[in-house]
Amino acid sequence: MPTCQSCQTTWSYKETMKAMWTLDPVKTCPHCGARQHISKKGRQRSILVTLFVPLVLLVNIFLDWSVGTAFLWLALAAALSILLTPYTMDLSSEEEPLF
Repeated sequence: MPTCQSCQTTWSYKETMKAMWTLDPVKTCPHCGARQHISKKGRQRSILVTLFVPLVLLVNIFLDWSVGTAFLWLALAAALSILLTPYTMDLSSEEEPLF
């Protein structure tokens, strides 16, 4: 779970999910109101987690699953990706370049 760099408070899962679904790249700490950015490391980890979904499509090509099985695995991978992403979020006080 992310920790605010200003007040050192760890965000709850619910607070992290709420912040994750905003389009604003700057996240506001729910405890102290400080402006936080997702760190380079956090963005890289979230990208790895979201790669589960295309990986399922690639595996489908090689294993020749039925349409129903492919959709089931795709839905499972998408749900897993959404549920795990808050654990990958890491905060920084200043914006960092991705690469």
